[in-house]
Amino acid sequence: MELDSNIDLYDSDLVKIREVFHKLNEKYSSRKDSIDNIKSLVSEAEDLFRQVGFEVTVALPQKMLAAMGVPPMKDSPALLTFSIDSRVGILEFDHDRMAWEAKHKLIDDDVARTFTEQGGSSDQRIIDDTTIDIPISQGGHGHSH
Repeated sequence: MELDSNIDLYDSDLVKIREVFHKLNEKYSSRKDSIDNIKSLVSEAEDLFRQVGFEVTVALPQKMLAAMGVPPMKDSPALLTFSIDSRVGILEFDHDRMAWEAKHKLIDDDVARTFTEQGGSSDQRIIDDTTIDIPISQGGHGHSH
């Protein structure tokens, strides 16, 4: 799975996002591609992200689009991609909160720490290598690194 963000993220946001990735991977990594499974995945992802405070757009990789009967699209992502569009109910980023969270080291994850140290802005991406199998066409081969 891949994450794009159109907003600045707090360290605590990245912890919540990893939890959403983990839940989705646990539930869907062993399922086969089908229109119902893919629709369920997208709907549940949108709901889980909303529960932790984000509105997201889900971009499906070509394998999933093909399973839904959609013709090849040149701009399809290689991985299932979640783009964080906005926060639910919060209008602006609190830089003081970010400084406090960074100082208190809420994140232990090197990838997430690097992401936030580089600004965590919309022109950056974070790839969660622990959930590489979520294009559900991989069916039954879930594993972690």
